[in-house]
Amino acid sequence: DHIYKSISIAGTILLAIGVLYIIKNYKKLLIFLALWILPSFFYFANIGNPEARFFIIIFPALSILLGVGAKYLYQKNGWLGISAILLTIIFMFSIAYPIVKARHDYSGTKELGLWVGQNTEENAIIISNDVGFFIEYYGNRERIVHPRSGNDQEIEEFINKLLAYVEEGRTIYTTNEGMGIDPGQKVLIQIQEHFNVESVGEVQSEVYQFSELELKRYNEALFRLIPK
Repeated sequence: DHIYKSISIAGTILLAIGVLYIIKNYKKLLIFLALWILPSFFYFANIGNPEARFFIIIFPALSILLGVGAKYLYQKNGWLGISAILLTIIFMFSIAYPIVKARHDYSGTKELGLWVGQNTEENAIIISNDVGFFIEYYGNRERIVHPRSGNDQEIEEFINKLLAYVEEGRTIYTTNEGMGIDPGQKVLIQIQEHFNVESVGEVQSEVYQFSELELKRYNEALFRLIPK
């Protein structure tokens, strides 16, 4: 599905023509491209959450097949080959442009970083995961990541670190995604034992690393941790 969206119906047709042409005329090239494409495709296609960016590694090989298909059509009819290439480019552009345009108008992670900076103190510590990089850059706030291992000792050290920040007069916040990857919710349980969790608000963001072919917007929440 990711590959089909990327090359469109026109590219898929060229790809099929290219495969058939190579099977008949270039057996060694066929073996080379198969060794390039198939291992990576079947590996990434069978993991728990395959994303479009994982398949970039095989796109040069797919492009060769598209090019062979276009060359075959061009040899049959020059205008047919050129039209096929132009049609493929137009279809691919029609998929990519709305996503790029929307992100140009509203970058979710950038706006999230700015919003966190506007709604927290200058000395605040923000518990966050991937969006923490945007909070650091756009919000100018220090970011911290909680232990993801589920190890009790690491979690205890993390809680003590948060309490030490409080002793220094610093405020502690967490994003909703900052509580992700928490086996057994051990970190969350310990935070709730030592802090009262107060909602600050929500702002629209996006899952930027998984938004190659579609916008994945959602509301990200921010919470303040107030020591008990």
